[in-house]
Amino acid sequence: MNETFFELVATYGTWVVGLSSFLSCLLVPIPTALVMLAGGAFAAAGDLSLTAVLTAAYLGAVLGD
Repeated sequence: MNETFFELVATYGTWVVGLSSFLSCLLVPIPTALVMLAGGAFAAAGDLSLTAVLTAAYLGAVLGD
């Protein structure tokens, strides 16, 4: 299952990070910590923008609350 989330982050990028942050605030049991770590790893590798990942996570959490 973890490989699925890593593939989703690699494919869809910040959308998956924002959606997982949003759904975790709505108490949906998904491994958001793994998605955030994957987003950070892809940002550190240069595949995703760090600003975009942080913004997506923040907006997902605010909208979920």
